[in-house]
Amino acid sequence: MIGITGKTGLIGSGIDLGTKICSRFKDPVDFMAKEMKDKGIIKILSLAGNSNARSYSDLDYTSEVSFNLNLIRALAENNGQMFIYASTAHVYGSQKFGMPISEDALPKPVTQYGNMKLKIEDEVLKCAQRENLQALNLRIFSVFDRKMKDNFLAGHISKLVAAGEKEATIRNSDDIRDFSTPSQVSDLIQKVLQKELTSELGIPSWLNICSGRGISIREKLNQEFKGEISFDFQAGYSEIPYLVGDNSRLLGIV
Repeated sequence: MIGITGKTGLIGSGIDLGTKICSRFKDPVDFMAKEMKDKGIIKILSLAGNSNARSYSDLDYTSEVSFNLNLIRALAENNGQMFIYASTAHVYGSQKFGMPISEDALPKPVTQYGNMKLKIEDEVLKCAQRENLQALNLRIFSVFDRKMKDNFLAGHISKLVAAGEKEATIRNSDDIRDFSTPSQVSDLIQKVLQKELTSELGIPSWLNICSGRGISIREKLNQEFKGEISFDFQAGYSEIPYLVGDNSRLLGIV
């Protein structure tokens, strides 16, 4: 059985297999271990946590590290097999413009969010190794859906449209991103969960969850909200001008 944290989120709710883990961030290891034993959990997909790059804090980092390491220890107590952590492509930071980013690229995070997520990846791998568990970090690229909270781009524009606003100012509109919908991400992760990963990926491991296709923020918004709202696009790039994944390894699995 696969246990999933964050099962009620946009991505987690789209994964049909597995069971929801009810353990929360402050629960002790023995509580988590009992839940896993009762449900027969041998693999964990950890989706819970703050996924907003702008609002990620030191407290988010501390809580997320503690929670995931406790999950790993609890899984080990029940002779579990694998721990899968949902990370972010922001760990790559600023890479060569126009070159899809592979898992072998040296991470160069330029934001607090990317830096802290990279540290969590490292802690997950080290803890899993100590506990003799397989571990996999999923590096999820950009997610775009109107149902997202308004501190995400798609949710923000959707809220403006619902409020009857006529125009939105968009900075760094030339940035290139690799967008997927939550259901597309869910589908890819589900296919990964259904595979035997040891031989394909090795341990420790990283895997891009992406489409492999890039589009500018300007183009994406014009596609998604055409006729609903006008945009004042501010030309230029952010500190991460290009974030498009190489999905070769992913396609070799799913």
